[in-house]
Amino acid sequence: MGGRTGPILHLRARVLVYSDVYNYTNYLADNNYTNYLADNNYTNYLADNNYTNYLADNIYTNYLADNNYTNYLSDNNYTNYLADNNGTNYLADNIYTNYLADNNDTNYLADNNGTNYLADNNYTNYLADNNYTNYLADNNYTNYLADNNYTNYIADNNYTNYLADHNGTNYLADNNYTNYLADNNYTNYLADNNYTNYLADNNYTNYLADNNYTNYLADNNYTNYLADNNYTNYIADNNYTNYLADNNYTNYLADNNYTNYLADNNYTNYLADNNDTNYLADNNGTNYLADNNYTNYLADNNGTNYLADNNYTNYLADNNYTNYLADNNCTNYLADNNYTNYLADNNYTNYLADNNYTNYLADNNYTNYLADNNYTNYLADNNYTNYLADNNYTNYLADNNDTNYLAENNDTNYLADNNYTNYLADNIYTNYLAVNNYTNYLADNNYTNYLADNNGTNYLADNNGTNSLADNNYTNYLADNNCTNYLADNNYTNYLADNNYTNYLAVNNYTNYLADNIYTNYLADNNYTNYLADNNYTNYLADNNYTNYLADNNYTNYLADNNYTNYLADNNYTNYLADNNYTNYLADNNYTNYLADNNYTNYLADILLC
Repeated sequence: MGGRTGPILHLRARVLVYSDVYNYTNYLADNNYTNYLADNNYTNYLADNNYTNYLADNIYTNYLADNNYTNYLSDNNYTNYLADNNGTNYLADNIYTNYLADNNDTNYLADNNGTNYLADNNYTNYLADNNYTNYLADNNYTNYLADNNYTNYIADNNYTNYLADHNGTNYLADNNYTNYLADNNYTNYLADNNYTNYLADNNYTNYLADNNYTNYLADNNYTNYLADNNYTNYIADNNYTNYLADNNYTNYLADNNYTNYLADNNYTNYLADNNDTNYLADNNGTNYLADNNYTNYLADNNGTNYLADNNYTNYLADNNYTNYLADNNCTNYLADNNYTNYLADNNYTNYLADNNYTNYLADNNYTNYLADNNYTNYLADNNYTNYLADNNYTNYLADNNDTNYLAENNDTNYLADNNYTNYLADNIYTNYLAVNNYTNYLADNNYTNYLADNNGTNYLADNNGTNSLADNNYTNYLADNNCTNYLADNNYTNYLADNNYTNYLAVNNYTNYLADNIYTNYLADNNYTNYLADNNYTNYLADNNYTNYLADNNYTNYLADNNYTNYLADNNYTNYLADNNYTNYLADNNYTNYLADNNYTNYLADILLC
């Protein structure tokens, strides 16, 4: 096993030379001899050394770029051409960003310098005609001057005064830029296309009507207003007869249909809000439904179902009349004022708690009951956190004082037996003492010495607490559950394996180590078959992932030096990169670019003296 040794003859410029150090500059082909980089005379190049930028295909027919890689003719897939084979007419710039013409060199997008554009890359929006005489838009396709037929102009050449939008549909002003129809954003219109009916004044401050001239906002003198600018809140009808509100749109008297009044004429007593949705009182202002801030409602719009009494003290239901708090007499409460804690359902059938919200019977969904209707037998505490018994009152989880727990809430893991003699875990279900059949204890009653974790899976010590398997934090394990395979000695000094028993550090007699204590430098794999280094961590055989080997197990044939810098062969010792003296190289470290075959017969690239 091993590579060729001694000096090797190499051809360069038809002269035999000796060399101990080489520089692989000009490649002729890739490793499979499939894709050639240049011909045998190194005259015509097909691609650069990284096989990234190709100059031509393998038969030297279609060129991608000239020999200096300066002017590109096409991309690597020969899909998008940059220029014709003579490099005369360019189709795009070197980064394929701005195209000058299509692949047939028929329709031009810009001139050869990529300065003046005629259209965008999709040939959809044209900027100018082929003679660059009449421009349609600027280079960013932002501001258009005319439509594609050069018939209707949109703006002057300075893009200052606009005549119409990009489609030439909606005009902004007449051709003399005298009378404006709308602003530049086509948002606010001043008049119709005939300049007959005005919508607003020139400052777009005071509006007269909407864009359809349907709903008027004010008369032509801007004296009497009918509605606000959004046409939402009306002040009066079109005849200015019946007023709905004052000019500031602050105080409303009635809704838009003049059907339901919102306040009396003095704006003193309000009957409803501005949207005519929530009523404050009936039309006579006698019975109030809510306060003036529309915050606290007393009854629905019909004055039928009351939500609270007149002092807004005791609430009967929420604003949507969905969840009731009490009956109409405010006698039996269903929930508190925040609708957070419910006492009973809407039919007063199933109670959730007593009237003082002290003792709860069930949660809001009536799913989990806390006690029976007589408050005799409790199932859980008020927060539904700690359960005392299951719903059938069969298996108790804790006593009535919620002090000593027997099991956790799902009645799965018991904390103690019914006599509270033998505990299985503490009250917060954190530290378990034993599994449910009281067979295998996890810790003693004082929670001092732990025997296993909460699932009874990983043991910390045997039942006598004599031989410890791990420390109390379950961080550092000493052995597996059978106390057979140790992970470390009792002082946690020398580790044999990690916590998952996956990667072993040493055998049980601490003779042959697999890795150091921090699992950084591995010496061998788990089967002690393939060694990574000797016990002194001096000579490495492979890296930690067992991917790149440095030498075989006998340290006879080396694959690379200790820094993994210079490789001699691949992991199977099949393809050699250099001989043992690192003198004559066959390929680079990544096995990507080969210089010659294993017999140094057929060269893939020339070898230059450094």
